[in-house]
Amino acid sequence: MEIEILKPPSETFRLDEAFKMMHCTVIPKDMNSETPSIDDTGVIQGVLDTENEIELVIRFMDGLKRYDKEGFKKDFKIYEQK
Repeated sequence: MEIEILKPPSETFRLDEAFKMMHCTVIPKDMNSETPSIDDTGVIQGVLDTENEIELVIRFMDGLKRYDKEGFKKDFKIYEQK
């Protein structure tokens, strides 16, 4: 018997929320630089709807990575050029 743990809706992306972030540039939260390096920068390239939740697909220089809302909020922020 498998036990499935469901996260509350506040801890998962909503589909409209995820699509609004498409093509946004992201940088690590701990980055203090005004201009981030290309190696640390990612672009949200897709939305993946798995059985349990919606994840963001982010392209970095070294490849694609998937993030759920918890992991994304912990590690990244949307980069807004000033």
